[in-house]
Amino acid sequence: MKTLTKIILGMSICASSQGIHAAITGGTNFVNLTGNEPISTPGVYENNLQAFGWDELTGITLGSLVSVVDYNLGITANTLINSHLIGSDPNIHTSITSTITFDSHILGVIWTTYGLNATDAALGLPTVTYYTPDNLGLELIDTFSVSGNSMSFFNSHANRPGDFMRVITSAVPEPSIYAMFGLGLAGVMLVARRQDRSASKQK
Repeated sequence: MKTLTKIILGMSICASSQGIHAAITGGTNFVNLTGNEPISTPGVYENNLQAFGWDELTGITLGSLVSVVDYNLGITANTLINSHLIGSDPNIHTSITSTITFDSHILGVIWTTYGLNATDAALGLPTVTYYTPDNLGLELIDTFSVSGNSMSFFNSHANRPGDFMRVITSAVPEPSIYAMFGLGLAGVMLVARRQDRSASKQK
């Protein structure tokens, strides 16, 4: 029984950690810099061909900062969210089209310079220095679209300091996490029951 309890506890911790893990999982014409973030932004990392980004803080709430979310799909002050910085920063004028996918649904986007600057301290990584130049956010000729956990991003004629946005995703475990946990727990219970029956017969 002690072993069973330890297994169930371990599975619970695993499911919980997967639920709050914020991850950019892929994309096209996109570079994921998670784990290799620049020491400061913008200006340190530039790419003339691809958009880029990295995962920021996870499992937090915005509180009063929810008011600066420019594209809000239901975030409240108490919603648990994950943050990801996405940008395009070429050193020559160029247009870039990219797609980005995440491990949970997109709940909102902060794309104005004001909103980005206002949330750097709350959502940005402590290991990255976030500068606040003018025109850091998206411009009116830049576009994005959101569908579930994926985003399409068109950045038109970007140049220094680049065009950035902060993508907010859900920190609540996806239904698939709960489903996997349920199946695993059922399997553990079945094995434990068989072991109990075997032990009873031996007595």
